[in-house]
Parts: sequence; structure tokens; C-alpha cells
Amino acid sequence: MKTKRFYTFLVIALCILGVTLTNAAQYSSDGSFEDESEGTSAKDTDKFSYDWVHSIVNGEAKVGMKDNNKYLEVTGFSEFYSFDTIEAPYTYSLDLKLDTPGDVNIFVRSGRNESSPFPFYEWDWYTEKGGKNGTSSTGGPGLLVSLQPEAIRVRIKNMQTDAENEGICSVYYDFPKPEGYDITKFNNIKFVDDGTKIEILFNNSLLATAEMSDKGTYEQDKDHAPVDFTYFKKVVFKDASGKEVLNIDNARVVAESCVVAFGGRSHPFYIDNITLTYEVPETPAPTQTPAPTQKPEATKNNTTPEATEKVTTDEKKNDIGIYIAVASVALVVVIVTIVIVIKNRKRAA
Repeated sequence: MKTKRFYTFLVIALCILGVTLTNAAQYSSDGSFEDESEGTSAKDTDKFSYDWVHSIVNGEAKVGMKDNNKYLEVTGFSEFYSFDTIEAPYTYSLDLKLDTPGDVNIFVRSGRNESSPFPFYEWDWYTEKGGKNGTSSTGGPGLLVSLQPEAIRVRIKNMQTDAENEGICSVYYDFPKPEGYDITKFNNIKFVDDGTKIEILFNNSLLATAEMSDKGTYEQDKDHAPVDFTYFKKVVFKDASGKEVLNIDNARVVAESCVVAFGGRSHPFYIDNITLTYEVPETPAPTQTPAPTQKPEATKNNTTPEATEKVTTDEKKNDIGIYIAVASVALVVVIVTIVIVIKNRKRAA
């Protein structure tokens, strides 16, 4: 009797697992460049270009190699952002190094409206247009991390109305540099976002946490399409010890369907091991031929940037759907085998 109950429980558990697997799957991007040829343009890479849209003005992005390690070399006004919009939970990680300090930033909880883009290399012109309640910086909404000569800077974009720009301002906190800090060597920056809290890790050690709340919109944004998103307005930043270092209630940290990104404002940098891991829903059976995905439009500089050729999101998720289907078939085989074993034991008894 105990054996029969055990097998019955096992069959039920496997069925539940099968349903779970078909509802969602985890997707991870690959940005290591080890399988690419040196000198390959970013838009021609086999794996990286599959997951990241990019545009560059007065520069280029190509695969470089040093000490048997391949990475992406980037120059000019550059932006790279996730092809998919992301819902938490997700993990975003990359390695970054610079020859000299400059305006190179990593973005999370950001957004990009393709019909009215605000590139991740664009300056927000806050102080230059009369703002007094913060600083100017690169990009529209989001949380930014940059490597400063003597610190790791975390910046939060926020709403201000005292300047003649799109209502974009920023505040920042400089976290003291860790022992052995060297921007000329690859450093890993990782973000672990559970939906209301982001952990920021530097070389696998906790640097800071951002606690997010008060989801809403800003009425003024209806006139500023580049930054018209739903935001977490309240953000509390704490250092690794839990001490509060920043507390703002007018944040522009995108709350729904965000993108992650990185880019530089006319400053060279090197990037490697770019991974983005998140869940994707089950892909339903196609009912019609999907329309081609539109390429990103030209930037505000009236320059047509280099655009990465992309496959559609549906194609990406259909690939994952195949793996899910195979896993489900395997589960069915296991269940049938268990049933046969049970029947054979009954007959033997």
C-alpha cells in the first residue's frame, strides 16, 4: 500500500512539474564572443546580435582579442539595449573595462520608446537648461552605474520641472572603491532584480541595494513621449551594510516592461560576458504568419545609426518552446514507465 501511494504521489508531482515547465521557461543570452572571429562587427555576431539592438554614431563596435580573450571594442556615441522588454525577476551581468575614465554607463529599469527615442548616449541637458535640483547625465529613465576614477557611481534618474528639458534630472551616490579597484581591467557588474528590490554586485561582492515602491506615472510626461512610462517613484538606496545613502520620491525607474542597456557618450570601452537571464511565457501555437519586426528608427541626431539585424521575439520564444515540448514528452515517458512498473508489481503479487 505504501509503495502504491508513493508511486501515485510521484506521478502527480511529475504532472505538476510538466505543467510548470510548459507555462514558463528561463532564457539566458550569450555575450562571451569566444565563438566570433576577431574584427567581426557587432551586427554580424551570431549570438550577441540576437539579443541586443544597437546604434552607433561616429564610431564602431567590433570583436577584439587580447591574451586569448575575445570581447567587444566600442567607440563613438554608442547604445546597446535588450531586444526584449523584461519583467522581473531577472539577472543582468557584464564585464567592463576602460582605458581612461569617461561617460560610459550601464542601465537597468530603463525604457526606450522607438517612436520617439531618447538614446542611451544622449545628454539630458538638465543643468544646461536651467535646472538647479540635481545634475545632468546620459540617458532618459533608469538606474545607472558607471566606473569613476576613485569610486563606483550609482545614479538615479528622476523627475524635475525647473528646466526646459523633458523633465529629466538625476542624483547619484559614489560608493568608495573596493580594494584593488582598477578600471583598466575587466570588472564584473551584476544586477539581481526581484521586482521590488535590486541588488548591485561588483566583482561578486554586494555593493548596494535599491528598494522600489510607489508605482505610478507623471502627468507632465504626456507631452514628453521619450520618457512617458510607468515608474517606481520611491527608491531607497542602501550600502552593503544596510545604511541608507539615498532616498528619493520622484524617481524615473521604469516599473513595467523595462529594458537594460549599456553605452558610451563618445568614449571608448570594452565589454565582455554580457548575460541577461529572465523568464519567458509559454509560446502558443502560431495561428498566422508573424509580421516582420521593424528596425529601430534613426536617432534624434538626424543620423541613421548602424542597426543590428534581429529575428523576431516570437522566433526566439518558439526555440524555447521546442525545448519545453521535448521536456514534456520526456516527462510523459517517465510517467508511462512508472504506471507499467506498478501494473507489473500488481500482477506479480
